[in-house]
Amino acid sequence: MRDETPPARPRAREALLALLIVLAGAWLRGRELDETELWVDEAESCLNGLTILERGLPYGEALGLPVYENTLVEPWPESAEYEFRDSSYSASGLAVYHGWLPLYAIAASYALAGVRADPPGGLEVRHDEREMRRRTVFGRLPAVLFGVATLVVFFLAGRELYGRDLAFAALLAGAVAKPAVLLSRQARYYSATVFASSLAVLAIALVARRGRARDWALAAVAYVLLFHVHVLTFAVGCVALALVLPRALRIPGAPRRAAVAAAAVLAGTLPWVLATGFLDQAQGVPKGITLLELPEDLWTYPRSKLPFLAIAVPGLVGLLVARFAPRGRSPQFLGAWTAERGLGLVLAAWIAIAWVAFTCLAPAASLFLQRTTVPLAGPAILFGSLTICAFARTLDLPSSPVVGPALSLALAVALGGPSWSGLLSTGDHAPVRAIVEALREEGPFERGTRFYATPNDQLPLSLYTGIPFQSVAPVRKSFLDSYEGPLVLAETLARYEPLGVRRMIELARDHGEELDAEQAVDLRKAMSVELARRDVAALAGRVDAPEHALPSWIEPALAEQRAENPAAIRRKKDPVEDNPAMFRGFEIRTWLDWWPVFFYRFVDPASRSGANLNYAERIRGARARVLRTSHVLWFAGRLQEAPKAAGN
Repeated sequence: MRDETPPARPRAREALLALLIVLAGAWLRGRELDETELWVDEAESCLNGLTILERGLPYGEALGLPVYENTLVEPWPESAEYEFRDSSYSASGLAVYHGWLPLYAIAASYALAGVRADPPGGLEVRHDEREMRRRTVFGRLPAVLFGVATLVVFFLAGRELYGRDLAFAALLAGAVAKPAVLLSRQARYYSATVFASSLAVLAIALVARRGRARDWALAAVAYVLLFHVHVLTFAVGCVALALVLPRALRIPGAPRRAAVAAAAVLAGTLPWVLATGFLDQAQGVPKGITLLELPEDLWTYPRSKLPFLAIAVPGLVGLLVARFAPRGRSPQFLGAWTAERGLGLVLAAWIAIAWVAFTCLAPAASLFLQRTTVPLAGPAILFGSLTICAFARTLDLPSSPVVGPALSLALAVALGGPSWSGLLSTGDHAPVRAIVEALREEGPFERGTRFYATPNDQLPLSLYTGIPFQSVAPVRKSFLDSYEGPLVLAETLARYEPLGVRRMIELARDHGEELDAEQAVDLRKAMSVELARRDVAALAGRVDAPEHALPSWIEPALAEQRAENPAAIRRKKDPVEDNPAMFRGFEIRTWLDWWPVFFYRFVDPASRSGANLNYAERIRGARARVLRTSHVLWFAGRLQEAPKAAGN
């Protein structure tokens, strides 16, 4: 085999090359972190981090209001204002739905940057553009650092599992593959999970092969970290470790070292479980498996990852054939596919267990398709790179130590590599920026004003403005109908998906008008604003909307956009495919239909949607401001002064 230990000078060159690749990966992860605003889940993590700076622990409270982000299942009969509690937080208000390590990392980042929590009671936008960017960048920075640390672990784990070729192959794939980059650019637990799970893989390889005291110490550290990032991935990692225990415990002294490591893991996890009430809280969160159609839904995720399966399945076949093939036959093949000494099968087992466990055990509210990637991303990158390197070694070419890493890099780029320009942390979050700008223009607001948003954009709005926004979902209809002070409500989901640019050009041409692509984009934005204006006009006492000169032929185009909207939503992001546990059986005609289904899924969404929305009566006759993004801000005056809508 060609994996001899290199002399000192080549080792130094390899270390330098690895460092340069890590720096390139760091640049991809850290560039333009403020190009988009924090999305709702990121904002929750950042608000939790700010409570750590205030109170030492991550509490579900921001600006004096309880934080809501989960589907609503827990009644709150003691509250006159809120019909439900949020199931992400314990009875004492502690965050238990998400691990604490990423939250403390965000708190440390904010402390170093001088970002502090805003006091309650804000009546105008408190933060300028610079401060908004600072809250974005330093909220995401810990994820970048976890992502960079993961690259180092990929290199070390690859070298331990298989040799230098896998070390560089996994490092290159991890550095540039778009999914790995995106997970490392969000202020969530994703990046820390990939780091801790990859560290656990390294620890498994070390205890299985060497079993030294420091190897078991690394395993204890890795598993404690993994527990405090993502409990389900921790459980998957424990099963993977159990697969190598029979072999690892045969090493002299290993049973005692393993017992010490297990005691350390218990000491690092059990007190948290008991102190937070985690087990009680977890039992109250509905599991996705109760709503799935199995085994059909089990295959949804693999179908979305066919390019990876095209690499992984042949790799698994190669490992199994080599393991059970008669000794002495095809020595080159056997040598290439057994050099990992069975640990490749452990990686494959981790991936399969994580996929099945996430599908069957994850809460229904978390069972979104792409989140399945998080608990298996690290092992998957190592396994895919191992497959490529094993095929390269089978060729037995003089250049085969280079072929594996080169192929791994090429495939990582081809199968979802980075977009080298405009690589964003997540999707388009223009509504948050547009709403903040509008609030800045409208404020300061009258004392006693209550601020609400459709869930969960109350979280980024609170973080960026310092105004105490609350999700409207858990609020009692009776409270909204009887609250005498003014209300501001942000509807942060656009009603209509625009028609395609090509279709806009065709419609214009059918009516004797030529549009270029830029004009078509502008016109379809104006159409979404016009449809939103017409929708709210039936309820509002007054509508303020951007003025657009629409062509005379626009009515058929508007009718087509309205009729086409459900299909357009499915093409963009089919809710049923993305999370069948939550959306199967419900028709999503506009994005405003989406949130009542998700948040009221277990408390009769039909009785709380459309005309039955808890805020429907309170905004009747209010002033509606349609923004350039087609999102709507409602301004309802004091109850005794609120005008009635025309015709009512």
